[in-house]
Amino acid sequence: ATFIINWIERVIVNQIVRSTWVFFTIGEEWYSLKVIPAKGSWFEIDIEKRWIINVKIDKKRKLPISVLFRAFGMESNAEILSAFSDMWDDIITNNVAPTLEKDKTTNRLEALHVIYKLLRPGDLATDERVEELFQVTFFDEKRFDLGEIARMKMNFKLGIATKYEDENGKFLNINDLIISLKYYLNLVYWSKEHMVDDIDHLENRRVRSVWELVMDKIKVGIARMERITKDRMTIVELDDATPGTFINSRPIVAILKEFFGSSQLSQFM
Repeated sequence: ATFIINWIERVIVNQIVRSTWVFFTIGEEWYSLKVIPAKGSWFEIDIEKRWIINVKIDKKRKLPISVLFRAFGMESNAEILSAFSDMWDDIITNNVAPTLEKDKTTNRLEALHVIYKLLRPGDLATDERVEELFQVTFFDEKRFDLGEIARMKMNFKLGIATKYEDENGKFLNINDLIISLKYYLNLVYWSKEHMVDDIDHLENRRVRSVWELVMDKIKVGIARMERITKDRMTIVELDDATPGTFINSRPIVAILKEFFGSSQLSQFM
């Protein structure tokens, strides 16, 4: 599409970006599994030298993967071992058991406290706060969205039946994590090259067209407008106030002008 901005015809360039979903890649030393959602925290799962399965959340320090399982509701060691009971005995002995041994948590609440310390180092952790942070980080549409493309590709590659339109289809669940990890462990033990994803391949890329780029800017503008509105509501007397007293559209107008006028993706026709 072309746009007339300040009486000059301009065109917005589409971007080709990395698609969002679960990537199985070859790292520096070993295979790795990356969960890249459309919005929210990234997960990176790999195996360290002692065969312990670790997870990084948002590139922070490593945690045993069992801490994440407990936080997502699979609390006991017996439940975790049962989830992998259909896998090769060597995987249980070499990977799952040592990971559980390294994990010092024993229930969901302890796991939530560990994740809270990771994401909010130095903050006071109460039981209510750790639960709230976990829910907001991984189960709030404003903060986390797996993405429709990611859900579709996960279903296709891993044989999962969850639909994006389902109640929790936008979020990761314990079933997604378990199935992804099983696929990853099969890849590690049998070195099946055809199961590895090539991040540079066009099937793992997608086009960000003008509507999506503009939508992202409008979201930023609305967030600024919301902040200004809340500030004004604490100052202005409500008796003689009107909606126009609180709501100011200038942040949205300004950010759209900036995008169309000076963004790198906005070019002269």
